[in-house]
Amino acid sequence: MIKLSLLLILLALAQSCSTTGENEKSSVSDILNNIHGEPVVPREANKIYIEQPVENSRFSEIAEKVFILLREKLNMSGRLTVVPEKAGADLMLHYSIGQYQVQAVKFGDMRRAVQKRMRITAGMKLVDVRRDRIILIDREIQAFRDFSDIIPPIESEYQVLNEVLGNLSNRIFEKTLTGWYTGYMSKIEKGKK
Repeated sequence: MIKLSLLLILLALAQSCSTTGENEKSSVSDILNNIHGEPVVPREANKIYIEQPVENSRFSEIAEKVFILLREKLNMSGRLTVVPEKAGADLMLHYSIGQYQVQAVKFGDMRRAVQKRMRITAGMKLVDVRRDRIILIDREIQAFRDFSDIIPPIESEYQVLNEVLGNLSNRIFEKTLTGWYTGYMSKIEKGKK
């Protein structure tokens, strides 16, 4: 984070050197004035509105389950209260389901899939309603899990779906509050098999 801040300041300084004219604002001041030093969720924000996604019929059930899980997690966190209307909110969370895939990842005898991977992706956007500005955007938050409905421990696709949706909603929740969800990353995502 410090390296990123220093890089931004250096870039701003380099940009300001190329600025000429008395009436032009300094690029350094513009950038520095826009660095607020606040957490992802502004300190004065207490209420959040979760915009229910308008999904096609293929993902509508998945989107609804994520909505319920997010609402519960946000209310239980104690940091933000979920409100039913955007007008009474400090923040607005918008998300949409991008993909839902179940693919074979390991084959057994006679090319029969013995292990599958369920992967669901979502995009999200957090907006400061009071200041009318976007706080953060993530176009692809993913959650996945490998399972088998043939080799023990046998799990149904429905069981795995509930677990993956729980993981996806945890990631969106953490991204909303902190900007990161690294605590929910798998060993595969961290590059440690």
